[in-house]
Amino acid sequence: MARDSTARDASGRRLEDYPHPSVAVDVALLTVADDALRVLQLRGTDPSGRPAWLLPGGFVHPGERLAETVRRVLHDKCGLDGLEPDQLKVFDDPGRDPRGWVMSVAHAVTVPSASLSLRRDLRLAPAAGGHRMPYDHDAILELARARLVARYTDRPDPDGLLGPVFTVRDLQRVHEAVVGQAWHKDAFRRLMEPHLVPVPGKDRSGKGPPAQLYRRSDDAAPVLLDEPPPSGYTEGELLQAVADFVAEAERPTVEGYRQWARQSGQPSDAWVRRRLSDKYGGWPGIVDAARSDEP
Repeated sequence: MARDSTARDASGRRLEDYPHPSVAVDVALLTVADDALRVLQLRGTDPSGRPAWLLPGGFVHPGERLAETVRRVLHDKCGLDGLEPDQLKVFDDPGRDPRGWVMSVAHAVTVPSASLSLRRDLRLAPAAGGHRMPYDHDAILELARARLVARYTDRPDPDGLLGPVFTVRDLQRVHEAVVGQAWHKDAFRRLMEPHLVPVPGKDRSGKGPPAQLYRRSDDAAPVLLDEPPPSGYTEGELLQAVADFVAEAERPTVEGYRQWARQSGQPSDAWVRRRLSDKYGGWPGIVDAARSDEP
Protein backbone atom coordinates (compact mmCIF):
# COMPACT_ATOMS: atom_id res chain seq x y z
CA MET A 1 0.00 0.00 0.00
CA ALA A 2 1.39 3.38 -1.01
CA ARG A 3 1.97 5.87 1.79
CA ASP A 4 0.28 9.27 1.69
CA SER A 5 2.96 11.70 2.84
CA THR A 6 0.45 14.56 2.84
CA ALA A 7 -1.96 12.95 5.33
CA ARG A 8 -2.36 14.84 8.60
CA ASP A 9 -3.83 13.93 11.97
CA ALA A 10 -6.44 15.85 13.97
CA SER A 11 -3.80 18.33 15.15
CA GLY A 12 -2.75 19.07 11.57
CA ARG A 13 0.62 17.33 11.82
CA ARG A 14 2.06 14.80 9.40
CA LEU A 15 3.73 11.58 10.47
CA GLU A 16 7.12 13.12 9.63
CA ASP A 17 6.44 15.91 12.14
CA TYR A 18 6.72 13.50 15.06
CA PRO A 19 10.11 12.37 16.43
CA HIS A 20 10.90 8.75 15.62
CA PRO A 21 12.81 6.33 17.83
CA SER A 22 15.21 3.86 16.28
CA VAL A 23 14.04 0.26 16.66
CA ALA A 24 16.43 -2.60 17.44
CA VAL A 25 16.23 -6.27 18.32
CA ASP A 26 18.31 -8.05 20.96
CA VAL A 27 18.40 -11.82 21.30
CA ALA A 28 19.00 -13.90 24.44
CA LEU A 29 20.12 -17.29 23.11
CA LEU A 30 20.17 -19.87 25.90
CA THR A 31 21.64 -23.36 26.00
CA VAL A 32 22.95 -25.94 28.46
CA ALA A 33 26.66 -26.70 28.33
CA ASP A 34 28.87 -28.34 30.96
CA ASP A 35 25.76 -28.97 33.09
CA ALA A 36 24.96 -25.25 33.41
CA LEU A 37 22.56 -22.83 31.74
CA ARG A 38 24.52 -20.47 29.51
CA VAL A 39 23.87 -17.49 27.27
CA LEU A 40 25.52 -16.67 23.96
CA GLN A 41 27.44 -13.40 24.08
CA LEU A 42 28.97 -11.42 21.26
CA ARG A 43 32.13 -9.35 21.61
CA GLY A 44 31.21 -5.74 20.84
CA THR A 45 31.57 -2.32 22.38
CA ASP A 46 29.75 -0.37 25.06
CA PRO A 47 28.36 3.15 24.42
CA SER A 48 31.78 4.67 25.12
CA GLY A 49 33.46 2.44 22.54
CA ARG A 50 35.19 0.15 25.00
CA PRO A 51 35.22 -3.63 24.35
CA ALA A 52 32.34 -5.46 26.00
CA TRP A 53 30.42 -8.73 25.86
CA LEU A 54 26.75 -8.28 25.05
CA LEU A 55 23.72 -9.98 23.54
CA PRO A 56 23.56 -10.23 19.74
CA GLY A 57 21.43 -7.45 18.36
CA GLY A 58 20.97 -4.94 15.58
CA PHE A 59 18.77 -2.21 14.18
CA VAL A 60 15.68 -2.88 12.10
CA HIS A 61 16.32 -1.91 8.49
CA PRO A 62 13.74 -0.05 6.36
CA GLY A 63 11.12 -2.46 5.04
CA GLU A 64 12.12 -5.27 7.44
CA ARG A 65 9.82 -7.18 9.72
CA LEU A 66 11.12 -7.85 13.22
CA ALA A 67 11.46 -11.59 12.52
CA GLU A 68 13.54 -10.81 9.45
CA THR A 69 15.83 -8.58 11.50
CA VAL A 70 16.29 -11.29 14.10
CA ARG A 71 17.17 -13.88 11.47
CA ARG A 72 19.60 -11.47 9.81
CA VAL A 73 21.31 -10.66 13.12
CA LEU A 74 21.70 -14.33 14.05
CA HIS A 75 23.05 -15.18 10.59
CA ASP A 76 25.42 -12.24 10.16
CA LYS A 77 26.72 -11.97 13.72
CA CYS A 78 26.49 -15.54 15.01
CA GLY A 79 26.50 -17.76 11.91
CA LEU A 80 23.16 -19.29 12.94
CA ASP A 81 20.26 -20.09 10.64
CA GLY A 82 16.88 -21.76 10.95
CA LEU A 83 16.01 -20.34 14.38
CA GLU A 84 12.70 -18.67 15.22
CA PRO A 85 13.14 -16.76 18.51
CA ASP A 86 10.09 -15.70 20.48
CA GLN A 87 9.36 -12.08 21.32
CA LEU A 88 9.80 -11.31 25.00
CA LYS A 89 9.07 -7.66 25.58
CA VAL A 90 9.65 -4.16 24.25
CA PHE A 91 12.30 -2.33 26.28
CA ASP A 92 11.38 1.30 25.78
CA ASP A 93 13.09 3.35 28.49
CA PRO A 94 14.04 6.54 26.60
CA GLY A 95 17.39 6.58 28.41
CA ARG A 96 18.34 2.93 27.83
CA ASP A 97 20.83 3.80 25.08
CA PRO A 98 23.15 6.79 25.58
CA ARG A 99 23.52 7.10 21.80
CA GLY A 100 19.91 8.17 21.32
CA TRP A 101 16.27 7.15 21.51
CA VAL A 102 16.30 3.41 20.81
CA MET A 103 13.56 0.90 21.53
CA SER A 104 14.59 -2.74 21.70
CA VAL A 105 12.24 -5.62 20.94
CA ALA A 106 13.81 -8.41 22.98
CA HIS A 107 13.69 -12.00 21.77
CA ALA A 108 14.74 -15.35 23.23
CA VAL A 109 15.53 -18.76 21.81
CA THR A 110 16.77 -22.04 23.31
CA VAL A 111 19.05 -24.36 21.34
CA PRO A 112 21.12 -27.50 22.02
CA SER A 113 24.76 -26.59 22.60
CA ALA A 114 25.81 -29.06 19.89
CA SER A 115 24.18 -26.82 17.28
CA LEU A 116 26.51 -23.93 18.14
CA SER A 117 29.89 -23.30 16.56
CA LEU A 118 31.67 -20.59 18.51
CA ARG A 119 33.93 -18.15 16.71
CA ARG A 120 36.50 -16.04 18.54
CA ASP A 121 34.00 -13.19 18.93
CA LEU A 122 31.39 -15.45 20.54
CA ARG A 123 31.30 -17.16 23.91
CA LEU A 124 28.94 -19.03 26.22
CA ALA A 125 28.69 -17.33 29.61
CA PRO A 126 26.76 -18.40 32.73
CA ALA A 127 23.16 -17.23 32.40
CA ALA A 128 22.71 -16.68 36.14
CA GLY A 129 24.18 -13.66 37.86
CA GLY A 130 24.78 -10.12 36.71
CA HIS A 131 27.11 -9.60 33.77
CA ARG A 132 26.94 -5.79 33.76
CA MET A 133 26.33 -5.87 30.02
CA PRO A 134 25.74 -2.57 28.20
CA TYR A 135 22.28 -1.09 27.75
CA ASP A 136 19.64 -3.22 29.51
CA HIS A 137 20.90 -6.56 28.25
CA ASP A 138 21.09 -7.94 31.81
CA ALA A 139 17.35 -7.32 32.20
CA ILE A 140 16.64 -8.99 28.85
CA LEU A 141 18.68 -12.03 29.86
CA GLU A 142 16.99 -12.30 33.25
CA LEU A 143 13.53 -12.17 31.67
CA ALA A 144 14.48 -14.85 29.13
CA ARG A 145 15.96 -17.03 31.87
CA ALA A 146 12.93 -16.66 34.15
CA ARG A 147 10.54 -17.69 31.39
CA LEU A 148 12.70 -20.68 30.49
CA VAL A 149 12.84 -21.79 34.13
CA ALA A 150 9.05 -21.56 34.36
CA ARG A 151 8.69 -23.85 31.36
CA TYR A 152 11.04 -26.43 32.89
CA THR A 153 9.31 -26.78 36.26
CA ASP A 154 6.97 -29.66 35.41
CA ARG A 155 7.32 -30.70 31.75
CA PRO A 156 10.16 -32.79 30.27
CA ASP A 157 12.59 -30.66 28.29
CA PRO A 158 9.92 -28.59 26.49
CA ASP A 159 12.48 -26.61 24.46
CA GLY A 160 14.28 -29.69 23.12
CA LEU A 161 17.74 -29.26 24.63
CA LEU A 162 18.02 -33.05 24.50
CA GLY A 163 17.33 -35.16 21.46
CA PRO A 164 14.00 -36.91 20.93
CA VAL A 165 15.17 -39.95 22.96
CA PHE A 166 16.90 -39.74 26.35
CA THR A 167 17.28 -41.30 29.77
CA VAL A 168 15.70 -39.95 32.93
CA ARG A 169 19.23 -39.30 34.20
CA ASP A 170 20.02 -37.09 31.21
CA LEU A 171 16.66 -35.37 31.55
CA GLN A 172 17.27 -34.58 35.22
CA ARG A 173 20.71 -33.13 34.49
CA VAL A 174 19.25 -30.77 31.89
CA HIS A 175 16.41 -29.66 34.17
CA GLU A 176 18.77 -29.06 37.08
CA ALA A 177 21.01 -26.98 34.82
CA VAL A 178 18.08 -24.86 33.60
CA VAL A 179 16.36 -24.37 36.96
CA GLY A 180 19.61 -24.03 38.90
CA GLN A 181 18.74 -26.44 41.70
CA ALA A 182 19.04 -30.13 42.42
CA TRP A 183 16.08 -32.50 42.42
CA HIS A 184 15.76 -35.65 44.47
CA LYS A 185 16.06 -38.50 41.97
CA ASP A 186 12.82 -40.26 42.95
CA ALA A 187 10.82 -37.03 43.18
CA PHE A 188 12.00 -35.96 39.73
CA ARG A 189 11.08 -39.32 38.23
CA ARG A 190 7.59 -39.17 39.75
CA LEU A 191 7.12 -35.65 38.36
CA MET A 192 8.23 -36.53 34.83
CA GLU A 193 7.08 -40.12 34.28
CA PRO A 194 3.44 -39.18 33.48
CA HIS A 195 4.80 -37.21 30.50
CA LEU A 196 7.23 -39.89 29.25
CA VAL A 197 6.85 -42.96 27.06
CA PRO A 198 9.41 -45.81 27.15
CA VAL A 199 10.98 -46.70 23.81
CA PRO A 200 12.89 -49.83 22.75
CA GLY A 201 16.57 -49.90 23.52
CA LYS A 202 18.91 -49.11 26.40
CA ASP A 203 21.59 -46.50 26.99
CA ARG A 204 24.80 -48.38 27.77
CA SER A 205 27.14 -45.39 27.85
CA GLY A 206 27.17 -44.99 31.64
CA LYS A 207 29.15 -46.90 34.24
CA GLY A 208 26.06 -48.49 35.83
CA PRO A 209 23.48 -50.86 34.38
CA PRO A 210 21.89 -49.97 31.02
CA ALA A 211 19.30 -47.20 31.38
CA GLN A 212 15.82 -47.20 29.86
CA LEU A 213 15.25 -44.76 26.99
CA TYR A 214 12.21 -42.49 26.85
CA ARG A 215 10.54 -39.94 24.62
CA ARG A 216 8.13 -37.13 25.50
CA SER A 217 4.52 -38.30 25.46
CA ASP A 218 3.47 -35.44 23.19
CA ASP A 219 6.21 -36.22 20.60
CA ALA A 220 5.70 -38.49 17.62
CA ALA A 221 7.11 -41.96 18.26
CA PRO A 222 10.65 -42.23 16.84
CA VAL A 223 11.68 -45.20 14.76
CA LEU A 224 14.23 -47.16 16.78
CA LEU A 225 15.97 -50.48 16.34
CA ASP A 226 16.42 -52.47 19.54
CA GLU A 227 19.44 -54.23 18.05
CA PRO A 228 21.27 -53.56 14.76
CA PRO A 229 20.57 -56.23 12.13
CA PRO A 230 23.51 -58.33 10.90
CA SER A 231 23.68 -56.28 7.71
CA GLY A 232 24.34 -53.04 9.67
CA TYR A 233 27.38 -50.78 9.50
CA THR A 234 30.86 -52.20 9.78
CA GLU A 235 33.13 -51.20 12.63
CA GLY A 236 35.27 -49.20 10.22
CA GLU A 237 32.26 -47.28 8.91
CA LEU A 238 31.13 -46.42 12.43
CA LEU A 239 34.59 -45.27 13.49
CA GLN A 240 34.87 -43.17 10.34
CA ALA A 241 31.57 -41.46 11.15
CA VAL A 242 32.81 -40.63 14.64
CA ALA A 243 36.12 -39.42 13.21
CA ASP A 244 34.28 -37.09 10.81
CA PHE A 245 32.28 -35.70 13.74
CA VAL A 246 35.36 -35.27 15.94
CA ALA A 247 37.08 -33.31 13.16
CA GLU A 248 34.23 -30.78 13.18
CA ALA A 249 33.26 -30.67 16.86
CA GLU A 250 34.72 -28.45 19.53
CA ARG A 251 33.54 -30.86 22.24
CA PRO A 252 32.96 -34.45 20.98
CA THR A 253 30.08 -35.34 23.32
CA VAL A 254 27.47 -38.03 22.78
CA GLU A 255 24.78 -35.35 22.61
CA GLY A 256 26.79 -33.47 20.01
CA TYR A 257 27.26 -36.57 17.88
CA ARG A 258 23.54 -37.35 18.13
CA GLN A 259 22.61 -33.95 16.71
CA TRP A 260 25.33 -34.07 14.06
CA ALA A 261 24.38 -37.59 12.91
CA ARG A 262 20.72 -36.62 12.62
CA GLN A 263 21.56 -33.58 10.50
CA SER A 264 24.15 -35.29 8.31
CA GLY A 265 22.49 -38.68 7.82
CA GLN A 266 25.32 -40.61 9.53
CA PRO A 267 24.89 -43.68 11.77
CA SER A 268 23.06 -42.83 14.98
CA ASP A 269 24.79 -42.75 18.36
CA ALA A 270 22.73 -45.85 19.27
CA TRP A 271 24.33 -47.79 16.40
CA VAL A 272 27.81 -46.60 17.36
CA ARG A 273 27.56 -47.32 21.06
CA ARG A 274 25.83 -50.70 20.72
CA ARG A 275 28.46 -51.95 18.30
CA LEU A 276 31.58 -50.38 19.80
CA SER A 277 31.08 -49.64 23.53
CA ASP A 278 32.08 -53.09 24.79
CA LYS A 279 35.24 -53.12 22.67
CA TYR A 280 36.42 -49.57 23.38
CA GLY A 281 35.04 -48.98 26.87
CA GLY A 282 32.22 -46.55 26.17
CA TRP A 283 32.02 -43.24 24.33
CA PRO A 284 35.40 -41.77 25.44
CA GLY A 285 37.17 -44.90 24.19
CA ILE A 286 35.25 -44.78 20.90
CA VAL A 287 36.33 -41.17 20.38
CA ASP A 288 39.96 -42.05 21.12
CA ALA A 289 39.80 -44.94 18.65
CA ALA A 290 38.27 -42.72 15.99
CA ARG A 291 40.99 -40.10 16.53
CA SER A 292 43.70 -42.73 16.16
CA ASP A 293 42.19 -43.75 12.82
CA GLU A 294 42.09 -40.19 11.45
CA PRO A 295 44.41 -39.59 8.48
